[in-house]
Amino acid sequence: MGERNRTLRHNYRMEWKSGREAPGSAIEFAATDAEEALFRAQRNCDGRAIELFEDGRPLASLSSAASGGFWILAPSLKQSDAA
Repeated sequence: MGERNRTLRHNYRMEWKSGREAPGSAIEFAATDAEEALFRAQRNCDGRAIELFEDGRPLASLSSAASGGFWILAPSLKQSDAA
């Protein structure tokens, strides 16, 4: 029998920090790595600030720059809560 190629997938969650979403609004999805998750966040966030989690662990805070064109990444504000 041939060996099956299995790709490890992680569970990601994007939580909106503020804006037009209701408090606690979130999207959950599976992705192969953080890079794929960041691309998905960019497509779905529309300039809003979010917290990104990987497998339940805080990964990063993301927001778009006021001038547009690039994202600002920072350590998650919730990382100290997870420790």
